[in-house]
Amino acid sequence: MKQLYPIRGKGVRYSEAFKRKVVQDIITGIYSANKAREVYDIGGKMTIYKWLDQYGIATKFNKQEVNMKKQKSQSLTDLQARVRLLEQVVADLSLEKKILETTIDIANKTYNLDLKKNTGMQSLDKSIEKVIKDSVSKK
Repeated sequence: MKQLYPIRGKGVRYSEAFKRKVVQDIITGIYSANKAREVYDIGGKMTIYKWLDQYGIATKFNKQEVNMKKQKSQSLTDLQARVRLLEQVVADLSLEKKILETTIDIANKTYNLDLKKNTGMQSLDKSIEKVIKDSVSKK
């Protein structure tokens, strides 16, 4: 599969097109550098990294990889902080709901009002008039 041509000595030379294909596969994420070396049966461990450097991709590729790792750790930290914040908000809202329900129960018992029913403004006006009459008559 690899396109190469021998030169004098021990080394092997790979064609320009082959090098570019391997580099492209690594950049697009088809293979990691080590997996590409295995798949394409490339000799030295640093050969692919030299190709990445030769084509001006190595520094860009490494920076992107480092940035992605930083973003993942930052986003994980941000998400954990957000979860803590939302848990606190839920706790606060649950407490507020409990307080409101207790207040409604006390108002129901004290003023004989049924505040949980939503029957419209007329019944609220009647309830208010009744409370005013009761408070006036007690005096």
